[in-house]
Amino acid sequence: GRATTLGEPTFQGARVPREVMRRVEFVSFDHVRVLQLVVAWEACFLAMRRLCRRSSTPTVREHGASYCCSVINASWCTLAGAYLTRHLASMPDESAAHVDPDDPNSWAGVWVKQAAYPFLAWLAMDLAHTAYHFPKLGGADALAHHAGFIALTVLQMSYDLLPVAAAWLLLGELSTLPLNLRWFLLQHGLGESRALFCTNIAFALTFLLVRVAFFWGGVAQVLLRLRPLLLAPPCHAPRLAVDVLCVAITAAGCLNGWWMYKIVGMALRATERRQPSVPPTPQSLGGSAQRVCAAPRGARSNRQRPFLTLLLFLFLLRCPRPRRPSRSDAA
Repeated sequence: GRATTLGEPTFQGARVPREVMRRVEFVSFDHVRVLQLVVAWEACFLAMRRLCRRSSTPTVREHGASYCCSVINASWCTLAGAYLTRHLASMPDESAAHVDPDDPNSWAGVWVKQAAYPFLAWLAMDLAHTAYHFPKLGGADALAHHAGFIALTVLQMSYDLLPVAAAWLLLGELSTLPLNLRWFLLQHGLGESRALFCTNIAFALTFLLVRVAFFWGGVAQVLLRLRPLLLAPPCHAPRLAVDVLCVAITAAGCLNGWWMYKIVGMALRATERRQPSVPPTPQSLGGSAQRVCAAPRGARSNRQRPFLTLLLFLFLLRCPRPRRPSRSDAA
């Protein structure tokens, strides 16, 4: 045992016996709190807009406030998601699948729900701004993404299902931080700077880590272990709600994989565009098809960058995940 802090249980990893777990039922959803947080986010947006109006860049003055709010939301979600994911990873499947008040680990699921309220309110606020400024802040895909996440988050919170999935979805906002930084660098004319190159690498690595490798590990846990537990007695969770969440999470994983493929493709094409062309030689001017094979001094290092990045990607994918404690250990 250990001393309790902020409502945490005395014994980490202890589990409630499965035979006394409560049935999964609809619980209250605090829509009033969501509206209050939407108002708070709108106040934050107005404060950021007043700050961004001091910028000398027109696009930052017009749309910088939305990106600033996105940075604040992503920072909060990353911190909360990392903390809660770390604790839920050491808990038994019963605690990861459902928030049961009789479970000594229910504090983690309760905290996940509390952390999801600001995220849900930010989605609603950003959806309204994206629709109002359509398509300057995002296209139809952004509108569908926000609307879908709002619906799925409400469904998950209404039944207290899969708090572990909600935790690592919050952690997925980590890759949003370098993406927003990239936008600010581009607006200030730093498109060819080393800072943008490092930001692109950071975005690709964080996206691969939290939205592909880590995400698909969570999808496997949900489909192979948590879904059967929720549908079996005594949980008897509504099959439609569980299946909708599982299908949506799997589809999001496939979409993340497709985006990762496009990210790597864009990185390779951008590197090829930066390579200087080979100047013509006397042989080529005389009609010969031969060209000088030796590239300029800086071209080789540019070609090596995506190759080294891909090697780092493969290394991260091969890193073994920490072993989860068995049920006997948790008991």
